[in-house]
Amino acid sequence: MKRIVNAFSNMSIKYKLFASYMFVILISFGIFSFMNYVIVGRDVEKRAIYSSGKIVDQTASFLENRVSSVKNVLNILALDSTVQELVNRPDDYYYENIGNWLVDSQRFTKLFYSTCQNFDILSISIYMTQGLAKLSETDSYFLFERIEKLPWYHQMVLKGELFAWVTPKMLNIARKDVVSLIRLIPDPKNISEYKAALRADISIAEIERILNQALFTSRTLAFIVNSNGEVVARSLNKTNLSLGEMIKGIEKNILYQEANVVEIEVGGEKLLVRTKSISDTDWYLVLVTPYKEIHELNIKTIKQVFFMIFLITPFTLIFAFWAATSSTSRIKRLTHNMKKVIEKGDFNIELDSHSQDEVGQLIYTFNYMLKKIKELLYQQYQLGKEKKNLELKALQSQINPHFLYNTLDLINWIAIKNKNEDISRLVTSLSQFYKLSLSKGEDVVTVENEIEHVKAYVMIQNYRFDNCIDLKIDVPQKLLQARIPKLTLQPLVENSIHHGILEKDEQKGTIIIKGEIIDDKMAAIYVIDDGVGICEEVLEKIKKGEVETTRGHGFGIKNINERLKIYFGNEAGLFYESKINEKTVAKVLFPVEE
Repeated sequence: MKRIVNAFSNMSIKYKLFASYMFVILISFGIFSFMNYVIVGRDVEKRAIYSSGKIVDQTASFLENRVSSVKNVLNILALDSTVQELVNRPDDYYYENIGNWLVDSQRFTKLFYSTCQNFDILSISIYMTQGLAKLSETDSYFLFERIEKLPWYHQMVLKGELFAWVTPKMLNIARKDVVSLIRLIPDPKNISEYKAALRADISIAEIERILNQALFTSRTLAFIVNSNGEVVARSLNKTNLSLGEMIKGIEKNILYQEANVVEIEVGGEKLLVRTKSISDTDWYLVLVTPYKEIHELNIKTIKQVFFMIFLITPFTLIFAFWAATSSTSRIKRLTHNMKKVIEKGDFNIELDSHSQDEVGQLIYTFNYMLKKIKELLYQQYQLGKEKKNLELKALQSQINPHFLYNTLDLINWIAIKNKNEDISRLVTSLSQFYKLSLSKGEDVVTVENEIEHVKAYVMIQNYRFDNCIDLKIDVPQKLLQARIPKLTLQPLVENSIHHGILEKDEQKGTIIIKGEIIDDKMAAIYVIDDGVGICEEVLEKIKKGEVETTRGHGFGIKNINERLKIYFGNEAGLFYESKINEKTVAKVLFPVEE
């Protein structure tokens, strides 16, 4: 042990770090693998039980919908005037004229055929004590006595039930590919007695298709069993599970509903069984999953984990070696670049360091030093450049802004001289717009000034966009003389046009500027448009002050809000409300003098 310690002490730092990293990685992998095996095993079993419950509930719900639809069909037919008329038709009616049998038979056929087509019912037939079946039985008309002596019929009569789901075996018929719903039709003169019954045949294949959707492992078995222990339908997947033995093992739990999740052992194999009764039937949906399948899912997961560890191991070796050598290599790179600064005067160097160790701090200090040197050099350059810019601005300030107004006025007189009223009005609006924008250098103007500014802007935009904006002003006289920061309303109107009205398909709309005084202390000016509105995500960002500008048009919303608060205080501000495809309201709130 002493030799090992001495050998480790004499190793280079690079190999010491590499050995330490590998030890930590291997220990971590070992603990992770063991914990994963234990925890995942339990989790897989819980998820299997949970999944089976969800699948059974969904499958049962789907079956209940199908059962309910078939039941509703037979209810409608049982109360249908044609059915009521024909089941009460006396035998003599047909004996006297055989043509009557053909006519009534055709009526039944049309009624049953249309119903079967609409509700995916294979066939509908009727049992009768008299009438059509008495004269001649067919595939659709049977004598009522065929079911009167059957045990399930007597159970229905004793319980006063009108519906019963029966299998071909219970009906004593040769057909095996259907399950049938019986609906008794009471005698209208004595409702305690029955003189007819409707039968709807449903395809077993359709039920099997539904059951096949409930399988979440290859050996999971889904089937439906009735209260007599007879299997109505089962999934079509291949499995070595014995239905008979399973039914014996779970019959008590199904019939008495002691539990809807049970564990049984059949043929030495442990099974997870999930059951659920189907409403309006004596059926029970049963989902059986071998625990071996569940454990195989766990083993499969563990194999995937080990496979991932096997793939990751080479990369961890490379990473460990890289981590061990990174410190020394970073020191070498730092020394090399320091020589470049000293010998060549190259200050455009920046070393990457994502660590905060001693070497990282050293690299950070070196980068900071170079940054400061470059800043000093840049400041020296900027001083000379700023001097030139100030000289240029001094020249520009000598240009009289009235030159622009006089030029626009000249264009206006030329337009009037040439009788072009559109150009005259447009130039007049543009001149007014810029005069109001400059406001003789003032930063705060009256509300009336802002509204005039908006009117000039909207007139120009209407020339541009073919009179697409209808501007309405509703501001009380007292509020017109209130003072607000310049360029408060115009940017809001600009946003309403570009991002509200012009985004609509018809590209036309109305903007309303409405004002009100609240409690003689606060004033509110609303800019309302009927554009496309603002989505919730963008509206939240606006309320949080995260939206700087609106796609490059006008002043930013944040800019307007900050100017209001700087001038009036925190009680003032800009607020937005919007409904998609209805309207957007920008509210400017500020105090007024009493």
